[in-house]
Amino acid sequence: MGDCLSSQEFATFVDGSASAESATMWRRHLRECDSCATVLLRIRAGLESAPESTLEASSQRNKLSKVHTISSLEPNVQIGDFRIEKRLGTGGMGIVYQAVQVSLNRRVALKVLPPGLTLNQEAAVERFHREAQAAAKLHHTNIVAIYAEGEENGTCYYAMEMIEGQSLDQIIDDFRAVKGDKSAPEDFISIEKGGTCEEPESPEAVKSDTQTALSLSRGGPLQRHFDTIARLIADVADALDYAHSKGIIHRDVKPSNLMLGKDGRLSLMDFGVARMLEDQSITITGSFIGTPHYMSPEQIRGGGNKPDHRTDIYSLGVTLYELLTLKLPFAGDNQEQIITQILVKEPRRPRQLDDGIPVDLDTICCKAIEKEANRRYQTAGEFAEDLRRYINRYTIRAKRSGPIDKIIKFVRRHKLPVAMAAGIFLASTIAGMATWKYFTSRWAQERVVPEIRRLVDQGKYFDAFELARRAERFARGAPSLAALWPEFSDTMSFDTTPSGARIYIKRYSSPGDKWMRLGKSPTGQIRLARGLYRWKLTKPGYATVEVRRPTSNRPVNFQLYRKDEVPSGMVRVSGGRFNLSLSGMSHHEIELDDYFIDRYEVTNKQFKEFVDSGGYRDEKHWKHEFLKDGVVLSWSEAMHEFVDQVGQAGPSGWNNGNYPVGQEHYPVGGVSWYEAAAYAEFAGKQLPTIYHWNRAGIIGGRYSGTILLHSNFDQKCVASVGGYEGMGSYGTYDMAGNVREWCWNKAGDNKRYILGGAWDEPEYKFVVPAAFNPFDRSTTNGFRCVKYISETAVPEKAFEDIAFETRDYSKESPVSDEEFLLYKKTLYSYEKDALNEAVVSVDDSEKNWRQETIIFDAAYGEERVIAHLYLPRNSSPPYQTVIYFPGNSALFLNQYHSRGLPDFLLRSGRAVLYPIYKGTYERNSGLQSNRPTRSLSYRDYVIWWSKDLSRSIDYLELREDIDHEKVGFFGLSWGAALAAIFPAVEDRLKVCVLVGGGFYFEPALPEVDQINFAPHVRIPVLMINGRYDGALLVEKS
Repeated sequence: MGDCLSSQEFATFVDGSASAESATMWRRHLRECDSCATVLLRIRAGLESAPESTLEASSQRNKLSKVHTISSLEPNVQIGDFRIEKRLGTGGMGIVYQAVQVSLNRRVALKVLPPGLTLNQEAAVERFHREAQAAAKLHHTNIVAIYAEGEENGTCYYAMEMIEGQSLDQIIDDFRAVKGDKSAPEDFISIEKGGTCEEPESPEAVKSDTQTALSLSRGGPLQRHFDTIARLIADVADALDYAHSKGIIHRDVKPSNLMLGKDGRLSLMDFGVARMLEDQSITITGSFIGTPHYMSPEQIRGGGNKPDHRTDIYSLGVTLYELLTLKLPFAGDNQEQIITQILVKEPRRPRQLDDGIPVDLDTICCKAIEKEANRRYQTAGEFAEDLRRYINRYTIRAKRSGPIDKIIKFVRRHKLPVAMAAGIFLASTIAGMATWKYFTSRWAQERVVPEIRRLVDQGKYFDAFELARRAERFARGAPSLAALWPEFSDTMSFDTTPSGARIYIKRYSSPGDKWMRLGKSPTGQIRLARGLYRWKLTKPGYATVEVRRPTSNRPVNFQLYRKDEVPSGMVRVSGGRFNLSLSGMSHHEIELDDYFIDRYEVTNKQFKEFVDSGGYRDEKHWKHEFLKDGVVLSWSEAMHEFVDQVGQAGPSGWNNGNYPVGQEHYPVGGVSWYEAAAYAEFAGKQLPTIYHWNRAGIIGGRYSGTILLHSNFDQKCVASVGGYEGMGSYGTYDMAGNVREWCWNKAGDNKRYILGGAWDEPEYKFVVPAAFNPFDRSTTNGFRCVKYISETAVPEKAFEDIAFETRDYSKESPVSDEEFLLYKKTLYSYEKDALNEAVVSVDDSEKNWRQETIIFDAAYGEERVIAHLYLPRNSSPPYQTVIYFPGNSALFLNQYHSRGLPDFLLRSGRAVLYPIYKGTYERNSGLQSNRPTRSLSYRDYVIWWSKDLSRSIDYLELREDIDHEKVGFFGLSWGAALAAIFPAVEDRLKVCVLVGGGFYFEPALPEVDQINFAPHVRIPVLMINGRYDGALLVEKS
């Protein structure tokens, strides 16, 4: 245990002037020595001064031992409703024990005020009660919860949340120990999660739990370390902001009052010196309130102007400083020296101590510890917001102090007759700044601006925003940079009804990122990188809202609803007038009221409740006529159809009335339309109409296809609900892929619509409607439900049949051969100028093929075509080549990805060329539909697509490793449909393979209408169609 503290050591420890090594050693002793701990508590409480001699210290310990300050609470002793298990240590104004609350059988931390502190003194008791009362008012994730308060036989106590972790000062001590270990690398120290409770009984016990509690890893990613520090301090700043909103100022924020739990949560505790704004009558005299190192200048000065909530911001800023640098801003041999420095001296910036600290964190920290309160963050919420802006790599609000700021601070604190010297220095500084501004502005103009323009041209707005944000620090106000901001960013303001909600965002394409807090509604103007975001809005008592929205330059208002107004597991969808955004159905228009829809597909576990409750035995749930092959079945006959693999009632993929083990949270599959409708009836809901499903699942605009990249398509198995991050406009998940979802409406011929596509289907199925026999029980058939706020308000049109539209080509005739040749010669031919081709990148990482990305001149305008060439490793050149044309999902994605490229093509021994056709991927032009119209725009696009294909063949003919006489075409869905035209105007194609193609029912101008070209296709064509393809019916294709 070591020797007890001497009089000088007590004094040094109390006034905060001890070295880090001594403080660590003494803290460990105080965790184990009851007598020294009690002396310290009395000194902290202001009940006595530090002992003036070692003899006096020993005398005080002997006297205190006689009143049994601590030994009276041994293990298994019960005080009130709490049974003591063991002593954990000291904490602020008391001794902390691990205890069990007997009535609730839960483990708590019990803080006890030792009787020795209450002899002839009421101040300690008053302060102890105030601590409990202040903390009990607060209910926040990052504030230690208070459960109960009481007094028994003169012993005051309160019970609080038991945190499995370490106090932050212990973690900092451990960091210092690692830094001081000369045998260990010093390039990286990481804070991740904490160890046991307030001041653990044994440091060895803490160290033994280090593997799961505290990470002092070396050689890892340094950025993650600083991000973690920023996250932890931001969480505490949120907690302080909450406490301040309740009228409570902590006044003693410091590392020893912050607990880091094993769950990574940093919690604020020990409100022993907190001031409740509505009750300022309680004071403590005779000593400082707070710990000197962490006290703000105004807290030290005292006097008539009482410190406000900004004193907590200063203290938390010092804590951040210590975490970043492992040093305190000010050091001294005694308390007076430390206090003097806090009042008059500027601290060294964190980066002056460690240049590895990020500039933004340095700036944030220095703003938080400004000496003048009005120069700090004005709320703890602002402090937290800037930290999260740093984490998410956005521009922080705080600005680095420049030379002028430093001069002003100096003059304010040193009113000396040096005005002339200061003026000369200021003039030279301004001149230097003018020179710096000239060169940084020139740098922005010559280097940064062209790079930003390049990124904008590629649609990489987030990258452009980040580069501009970094450049702005050095070239603020540069006109060329300022003019670019509107090209890649939007300025928005946000509000909610009601206001007061916290608003968070993250990039839609980065669902694994942490949420960045924008602030509390209503916000001011906020500049964001242009793009698609996930939004989250929270307000106590209201349902959390998660939506996906793109940025704009308009103010946004979100409507919030109380928790009891939103059914569990559902989201509210806003109504309005809209057109279906399903392929071939855009002419169907309707106006809907608001409604609710399930956030996720109905799961196996949910459906099992229906089965176990007798759903298949209770006829009341089955409201619809069973029509199979033109014959109406009775209810009992129909039930024989709805059995699992062994004949028990249930979905087709279940066994003996049960779903596969471990798949309770997977979507139920293998159900017919009738079973889905019966479950909806059982649950008090309905199957969505095609309009309600489509309204919730799909949005238009250039970002509509981003959901596909985060959805379960072209995979080998179904996933648990929410396992993919493809979120719809209103917070639904898995509407794209995973399982297809039954909808209410009939499609004619006794079929029902089933939408969204499945895990084993290509992406384009998301927007292509399908309709199956309602008795179909494929394992990919699932569903979700809706709940109408007012069923009478749902228009009758929503429930009507929607037949697949067709065009009777048997009553039409193609144009003459002469007209066809005229189209081919005048519209589809072009001057074969130089391609100006270049290989811009090579990916040699795949074992089965090599990928080259090529760029060459288009046959129109001044555009360039991008193409991806895959060269096989399992055959030798010259290669046969297949040119690929995708489904319409390529129109809705801004970046190329090869997920939809058939794997067997890449493994066939042939080269595969995938051109980026006009309007797709990086060449996205805002085209929203691939369906024919009688417009000049559609005519132009078809001709451009044909020329992109032909220019791709021009490129192949330049390569010696390609067999120029064996070039084929593979079209999927949209690409297959266009193959009625392409081989007729491009004679170099030798063979076509078409999957899911056919004739469109919409007419087009004759020069791009399929009927006028198909008769002129003279090469072999293999055409494969789906029996239930709703967009291109097999019998009409």
